[in-house]
Amino acid sequence: MLQILAAHKPSRLLFAVLTLSIAILGIVTNYALSHDAIRAFQAQLALKDDDQFLLTGQLSDMQAATRNRHDSAAFDARIDRILDQILPVDVEVHVLRIRTSRQITDAGSHPVRLVQARRDFLAGLDAAPLPGPAWDESHGLCLLGGSVARHSGDSGALDLDGRRCPIVGTIDLPELPPFLGLNEAVFIANGIDELATDLAVGWTIHLRAPAGTLSDTALRAHLNPVFDLAYLTIWSGADVVARAERLIAIVRLIANGLGVVILLVGGASIASLMSFSIAERAREIAVKRTIGASRGQILREIMAEAMLIGLISCAIGTVAGSALALHLKAPLAEFLAVGLTEVGRPSVWPVVKAVAQVLILCALAGAIPGWRAATRDPAAVLRAA
Repeated sequence: MLQILAAHKPSRLLFAVLTLSIAILGIVTNYALSHDAIRAFQAQLALKDDDQFLLTGQLSDMQAATRNRHDSAAFDARIDRILDQILPVDVEVHVLRIRTSRQITDAGSHPVRLVQARRDFLAGLDAAPLPGPAWDESHGLCLLGGSVARHSGDSGALDLDGRRCPIVGTIDLPELPPFLGLNEAVFIANGIDELATDLAVGWTIHLRAPAGTLSDTALRAHLNPVFDLAYLTIWSGADVVARAERLIAIVRLIANGLGVVILLVGGASIASLMSFSIAERAREIAVKRTIGASRGQILREIMAEAMLIGLISCAIGTVAGSALALHLKAPLAEFLAVGLTEVGRPSVWPVVKAVAQVLILCALAGAIPGWRAATRDPAAVLRAA
């Protein structure tokens, strides 16, 4: 290996390796971060499997929102029946009542979100492990989201504003729209008002229908006879999917464009090294051709030099680039974690892609000047020398 590299001046060789290593560092970092961003956006495309909507509102606004047909208490008691009457039969309706309480611990008190939800809603989110079938009839029992459980110790119960709420288990939910952050909530089946201090947070209704059967326009048409939509916030999964698809295209365009620019910079470095080296060794190459070396042998020798330089640069650049990518992921982890179960785990594909591109570039940087040197007339080269 040293014999092959000895054909190049040390200063030029060092400059080429350093420049190419920095280029590989940039390519690996670029591909690693864009790869994780695309994975996060692709996880949101799972919303295409169903037509999903969220309706949110405040109970205090319900009399106006229902055009004075129902006051807050009547609406809260009949919300399931009202929606069943106005929506198509194939639409699943899940009503969540969300309040704020305060969890009291030895270290003090802090706010905690209470979510009143039924078992079929949790099952639809692929939450695990699910509570037993008796969950829907339970009263005053707490099911902890994964993040809450990790910070609540092993007391067996939560103290919510002086009321004891026995813990019946923990549950982990995927971090996917529209229910980001539910791992930081406490779930109960009934009795939410007894455990809550903030009764004004309101309600959320999750609607799920077979894909392609319920559009945003159709939903608004179903709701409009009963509700004044100015008092409701309507979230659509289709909007998230459309945005995710646009962002995937943008990230790919930026990543590939930046990768090409960095590759060109690295390619210029290795190409200039090989061109200068071959020009200085023209007489040596001509002598080898005169004593019987074939064009193919000369070409393979020069390509081997370029590939060896590329491999050394790849070893340095991939290690440095992977370390830099992991460091840069830390402040982005909250956003890249959406829908992913292995955030922070190094991805092999970006490294493989970067190394393959650099080695192809090095092969071309050696092959083009190498072919020119191998095909020159050795007699003409020796006379010129």
